[in-house]
Amino acid sequence: MRVSPVSIAASLLTIGLAVTTTACARPQPRSSGDMPGSPGGSANVAAAEAALNSLTNRIYGTPAQRRAGEILFYHDRQDPLRACMAQARFTYTPPPFVDIYANATSFPIPDGVGEWTALIDKSKIGIGIGNSTINSSGLDADRPNPSYDKLSPKDKASYNAALDNCLKSARDPGDDNFPSAKASLDDQLVKLVASVEHQPEIVTSASGYASCMRAAGIPVKNYHDLIDTVQRHFATAEPPLAHQAASQAWLNAVSYEGNAAMADATCRQPTHNAVMLLLLPQLGPFVATHAAELTLVDQQWSDIIAKAATYTK
Repeated sequence: MRVSPVSIAASLLTIGLAVTTTACARPQPRSSGDMPGSPGGSANVAAAEAALNSLTNRIYGTPAQRRAGEILFYHDRQDPLRACMAQARFTYTPPPFVDIYANATSFPIPDGVGEWTALIDKSKIGIGIGNSTINSSGLDADRPNPSYDKLSPKDKASYNAALDNCLKSARDPGDDNFPSAKASLDDQLVKLVASVEHQPEIVTSASGYASCMRAAGIPVKNYHDLIDTVQRHFATAEPPLAHQAASQAWLNAVSYEGNAAMADATCRQPTHNAVMLLLLPQLGPFVATHAAELTLVDQQWSDIIAKAATYTK
């Protein structure tokens, strides 16, 4: 069940440490009980993770909201093509809708929010790249197009020319699958996290990540670099189809992702925890400062859900 905006805001505003009055205020010194390795520090890290995760799900969407956005994007792209081709006296068969969020029940903190904020879950194998590759593989799959297959070679050439013209005149859906209010909130949240990650103690802690990962056989500079590196390993590996044995290239990519995730969980933990402790007292003020924008993004996500429900996919 989705947590209501009111309860998220209330929980963020009442969390642990005393909050400052502005979203970008300089973090206050911490007591020894708030250090990452202490019991109090661990509790506050978990509280910050939960609060930030709730906030990012509110801004960037839950799986149900994101799925609804993809449905709108699909129809905003495919329906005009179908109508345009009909005007050219051709039957256009759109590709099937691919649910890239299949089986997703929640989203972790997006890696784009900060360099060190992505959640660390040592119980999971990998960082989600392999699963994401499998879920999106249907986007490039061959699809049946019976109306096209029945055409003569000459008519197929005419069909392709008409489709090219329709594609050129089609409106780019852009970010129709996200609320317009998301952009500003995204920008402000990224700036807030960056202000924390640029603090001297964070910069000092982060300086050891690359050497730690290199010692584990994963030569990356930060978490963003880790994602790019893992994605490159999957780029040349075809995901296995249902009831099909995985190729060696795919198994190698999965193995690399697992090893990279294990190393990251160890090497990034100190910096991640330190960032969370500094970020914790600033989340409540962020919610308060941007209350109107958050209310708007809530409404726009609701509108996206409602509009998507009018389609059968």
